[in-house]
Amino acid sequence: MPLHHDTDDGSAPVPAADGEWSAIHDGLAAIVGRAHVLTDADMVAGFVTDWTGHWHGRTTAVVRPADTGEVSAVLALCHRAGIAVVPQGGNTGLVGGSIPMNGEVVLSTTRLDRIEEVDPVGRTLAAGAGVRVAAAQRAAAEHGLALGTDLASRESATLGGIVSTNAGGVAMVKNGSTRSRLLGVEAVLADGRVVTRWTPLTKDNIGYDLPGLLAGAEGTLAVITRVLLRLVLPARTTATVLAGVDTISAALTLRDAISAAGLTLEAGELMTADGLDLVCAQQGVRRPLGTRTAYTALFEVSGPADPATALVEVLSDADSGGSVVDTGGQTRCRGATADDAELPRRTLRLAARRLSHGSADLLRALRGWQRARESARRAGRPTRRGDRRGAADGGPSRRQHQRRARHRTREAGVDRTRPRRRGPSDHGRGPHRLRPGLDPQSARAALRLTHPPTLVPVRRKPATP
Repeated sequence: MPLHHDTDDGSAPVPAADGEWSAIHDGLAAIVGRAHVLTDADMVAGFVTDWTGHWHGRTTAVVRPADTGEVSAVLALCHRAGIAVVPQGGNTGLVGGSIPMNGEVVLSTTRLDRIEEVDPVGRTLAAGAGVRVAAAQRAAAEHGLALGTDLASRESATLGGIVSTNAGGVAMVKNGSTRSRLLGVEAVLADGRVVTRWTPLTKDNIGYDLPGLLAGAEGTLAVITRVLLRLVLPARTTATVLAGVDTISAALTLRDAISAAGLTLEAGELMTADGLDLVCAQQGVRRPLGTRTAYTALFEVSGPADPATALVEVLSDADSGGSVVDTGGQTRCRGATADDAELPRRTLRLAARRLSHGSADLLRALRGWQRARESARRAGRPTRRGDRRGAADGGPSRRQHQRRARHRTREAGVDRTRPRRRGPSDHGRGPHRLRPGLDPQSARAALRLTHPPTLVPVRRKPATP
């Protein structure tokens, strides 16, 4: 398959002579090594077909440079010879954007796969454009951080690819697109010149935004060889739910209710009924929800305390505002029965953590349990065993006061428990015991600061005449 020269008048390209191709092949091999210039049809088959199998192209050679210098030399050689080049990362696209359709040389970035540095203080990751997204995610996770971009093709997609396409992924609703977290870039222009903008400082307003310009350019302006990405903090606890809704407005209303409840929306997807039917038919699986609705919303949320319980409360109130919600049962969310109110709190919380398996019955039970508890509070009855409030003041019980007092004094380094003594002079109680390493003066100061109302003198019996 001969190489082609591009013509200035837009006419068909002129095939290169065999002798000229031999010289270009030798030049490419001298730059990257003969083992990294692929010409065999079987070896280049994976580079000329996209992931869907719909787009098929052809190439004269696949070149795999190992660093920015080799990329620069390859592009300079092709530029002098007038040979078109198609950059290619993980080749996970679905629209044929990285497929050579007219015999162009494929410049693969798969060997630019070195993770240079993960800075846990500055929360940045410096790596080659050929590093897989999954590898970058694992490197960030070792330092308690996250890449911020997650997509189904994480094992094949590369960092250079997600920057060139400005990929968003499922976490775009929280972290934004890749461009929003791109701090630095190194790239090679078509004639081999290297351009670099590499500043880990987030507040950098000097000059042109070169990284933002190259993000989303899809290789039309330059070939990206290195990237500097800002990392994010991952959520500690998350909960996931599938909700069937009849309109897009209902899905947006549910999204707003999640945010109003103090939850953070980590990811969100909206799927149509026809799309789900197609997937279920092709994969031979049942529909995720019992009720067929026009749309199915998938939300992943996080929160400071227990996001699963808070998410259940949001879903239990979703139908009151006109939203039609189905979370997995055969019936929709309606009122609760008398038996639902008897479910214990622990059962509800355990079930709330399994929202993705369906919880329409759980929602009804939770609402009934909450209403029964609120009615008991208004009536002044104890709402659970050991609760001695006796009034609807909503404050902590006496037992809760005692537990909290013990917890605070332990944190101060003092053990307020009094050992039993057999002498009648102190009513069977002894002085405070100190933990090792805490002197009496520090202990008294800690008690005055943490719990002054409880420091009362011990009454002693009068001496018997």
